[in-house]
Amino acid sequence: MTLLLDFQNRYSSQVRVNASNPQNSSATTVDSTREAYAAADAQADFETICGEAYSSSNTIHVSAGVPLVMAKLLVYTAQADGAWYDQQLERLEKWYKLVLGRNRITPYTNSTLNPSVETMNSAPWSDPMVFANYIGGAPGPVGTVTDNPQNPQQD
Repeated sequence: MTLLLDFQNRYSSQVRVNASNPQNSSATTVDSTREAYAAADAQADFETICGEAYSSSNTIHVSAGVPLVMAKLLVYTAQADGAWYDQQLERLEKWYKLVLGRNRITPYTNSTLNPSVETMNSAPWSDPMVFANYIGGAPGPVGTVTDNPQNPQQD
């Protein structure tokens, strides 16, 4: 779904009629054009601040984006001013920017451990082929080499 559909599914028709037609007290239908513009602009603001494309399958996106559409719609219909909308954008920055998209908090550690460097084209430690040259319980005195890559175990 789009942000517009998420908005329409969450707000009642009467609230949407009142928000999109404030100068017309006898209005009975939603001004869908004005709603679509508000949703498109709110989505652009969401993506700018949060650094991630809106997705209705992400509940965090829905929680952040849907109220933003209403706020933008109220600004477009002169029921709220730009400063009030700016407060909604600050809400996005404060609560959502830190957990969404490329604007996430960068992981940090103060560990003194360094990761080991793998040799090029080596298999991961969990790959069974790494153990193909080992002979479990091989006979012989202590110190006998049992992982001779020149003479691999025959199946």
